[in-house]
Amino acid sequence: MVANEDPINKKGTYDISVGIENIFPTLQAAGVMQPLDVSRIPNWEQLPAELRNEPLINTDEGVIGVPIAWASMGLTYVDDGTGPPESLESLLEPRYQGKFAIGDDGNTVIIMVARLLGLGGDTPGLLTEDELDQVFEKLEEFRDASFGIMANPYAEYAGAYTRGEIIAAWPDNAPTALRAREADIPVEVHFPPGVGWSWIDALFIASDVEPTDAMYDALNDAISESTQYAQGAALGWAVTHPAAMDRLVPMGFEWAVYEDRAAVFEAAPPVEWPPVESTEYATYDTWLKRWQDFKAGA
Repeated sequence: MVANEDPINKKGTYDISVGIENIFPTLQAAGVMQPLDVSRIPNWEQLPAELRNEPLINTDEGVIGVPIAWASMGLTYVDDGTGPPESLESLLEPRYQGKFAIGDDGNTVIIMVARLLGLGGDTPGLLTEDELDQVFEKLEEFRDASFGIMANPYAEYAGAYTRGEIIAAWPDNAPTALRAREADIPVEVHFPPGVGWSWIDALFIASDVEPTDAMYDALNDAISESTQYAQGAALGWAVTHPAAMDRLVPMGFEWAVYEDRAAVFEAAPPVEWPPVESTEYATYDTWLKRWQDFKAGA
């Protein structure tokens, strides 16, 4: 996968795929997933009830996803001893001029700016066309003040930090800090108030296949303690198996910041993405097109 919409664009090429839970309503509307028989996933009961019962994976048809990892989107910055940017708006100050990158992750960028502007309230994924205009007007300010929009950001940010091209980046999370620190660049993670949001990666079985024991075994293994620990240690994300998290939290800030899941979700809540079809709100396709047009004008 190279994009969140791949499960839609590449339908028919996989048996099991993954999506961020926030996009599950869009994936469901596109008909790419099937309800799961959780009785065939013994480790399901090891997950915390609040994750098993997350609204975005529980539908009228049943459970449609198995949560495997989660994190919150905020920003990263080089810790020079003066503290993090107080807000996303702080990146427009002179000290950051031309020294922060914006990631090519359009939906995440739009949601963060919508939250910054107070648009959409508790549902910043539901924006009218007029509200979307306001978001992109603000985005022009950020783009003009930035180092640029960075393609494949979650792989490339660390290199940009190492080369001294940037001192901050958004949207971003812990894996960048892990990789930058390997090059002795003291990058930290920060979740500015009122703009962050959380995602939960969840596996699902494609709608056009007959589910097999092997597929369910794969889902079950994905949420075993050993797999979860290895995954979390490698990626710098929080995982969903409590015992695996208990082992990860003492290892450093990247995991400790997610120890109190309820507090993190209160500060950076899971957010549903834009609808596939709507007469009231800008649709998912509209968001994608507006983002592509915005990049083309950068």
